[in-house]
Amino acid sequence: MKSFLTCTALAFCIGATAPAQAQTFGYAGIGYGVQRGANPDNGAPETHGFGQIDGAFGFGGTRAVSFIIEASTRTDAYTTSLITGTPSTGETNLAGHVWYDPGGRTRVGAFAGYAFATNPNPNERQTLAYLGVQAIQDLGRDLLIFGQIGTGTSGPVGTKNSYGFHNGVFGRVGIAWGGLANTSLRAEIEIAASPRYEAIDESGMFRSLLIGGETAIGGGNWAATYGVRTALYDALDDPDKLEETTITAGIRYTFGNKGAQERLRAGMIGTPLLPVRATTVTPMMD
Repeated sequence: MKSFLTCTALAFCIGATAPAQAQTFGYAGIGYGVQRGANPDNGAPETHGFGQIDGAFGFGGTRAVSFIIEASTRTDAYTTSLITGTPSTGETNLAGHVWYDPGGRTRVGAFAGYAFATNPNPNERQTLAYLGVQAIQDLGRDLLIFGQIGTGTSGPVGTKNSYGFHNGVFGRVGIAWGGLANTSLRAEIEIAASPRYEAIDESGMFRSLLIGGETAIGGGNWAATYGVRTALYDALDDPDKLEETTITAGIRYTFGNKGAQERLRAGMIGTPLLPVRATTVTPMMD
């Protein structure tokens, strides 16, 4: 959390001088969400609110190469009525991207990240390291598509109660449309799988669908964000699973003279959620 807040403060400082640094761009934001989780094997569903902070900063190395760093953190509030183990109280994700622009409508790159779940039980504190490749295709007419594929693995199992997202793979594909004034709307699909999730012989399968967007407020530096996501985290050889629906809304300060669609086109597409979130909810599968 401390490292993320430092990054966020730096992003705001950079934003104040952004007009003199045309190659820098990004945002810092805060939001609130409501999540509804259901485990068909463990009683009634639960609904909780949560807070989140996120930020990203992009800069150009050369005409063709650019870099993006991002960070996010959020709270969590499920209880032992829904989760079998000790529920995690939050999750944090840190990632970096490198992009190469050959000069056409296609941009390609790679990314890597580190995430961890906050949990009062040391045996349930899962960590995750991941990496992958990515691409963006500008289709014209305010339309673009993007995709990411990669792999990730949880930290050393040691004395932990579960394997987490261990030696897993993931894929993400999205489409964004910027045809409305000051607005970018997008839809994303993710899938992921972990051959070892709850235990050495118990795998996990995960999927997610997101519909959301960003709208600039008054044509200035402030923007509203919003989204609805449905996701499934399933321990295949166990009746436990988490069916989760999340609604979020927030506000962010943007800098660098790029709108939401332009930031996506420049590579600020984020990272897949499923490996990170699967790490956070691992305790309920054990």
